[in-house]
Amino acid sequence: MSSQTFLDASLSRLNDLLTRHFDATAADFAASAKSAAAELPEDLAKSLGELAASHDALRAQTEAAPAALADFAFRCGELHSKLEEHRLVQMEVENALVGPDSVATTRLQPAQADRLAGFIAARDRLFRKVADFTLKALLIGLGLLILGLFIGIV
Repeated sequence: MSSQTFLDASLSRLNDLLTRHFDATAADFAASAKSAAAELPEDLAKSLGELAASHDALRAQTEAAPAALADFAFRCGELHSKLEEHRLVQMEVENALVGPDSVATTRLQPAQADRLAGFIAARDRLFRKVADFTLKALLIGLGLLILGLFIGIV
């Protein structure tokens, strides 16, 4: 496997994460890292910039050392997990900020109220029919059990 292929394989998951969740739609990794760094905290942006610089340096070499490639792949995975964790924390913060007070309710229109009332009535009729059927089935089963016990005992 050539070093270029290895570098591309190492960056694939990180590129996917940057594209999907951080709106980085550049053609190369350095440009997408730079565009995604604007949305990230300072430490993650710095790590992403260092990784982009390391990627450019390794790509410039014709055949990179295996230790440097392994270190690059490790740093890609480490940064991917940090970015994923940051994304999850941001989602939690956004969920905490959207509370019940921020959602305004509106009154139902008469047509909507009529449809809702019809739905509730139909639901109640269905539940009543199911409950009646279940009660009858249980009583018939209990009657057959008692009859069987009497026949078996006598």
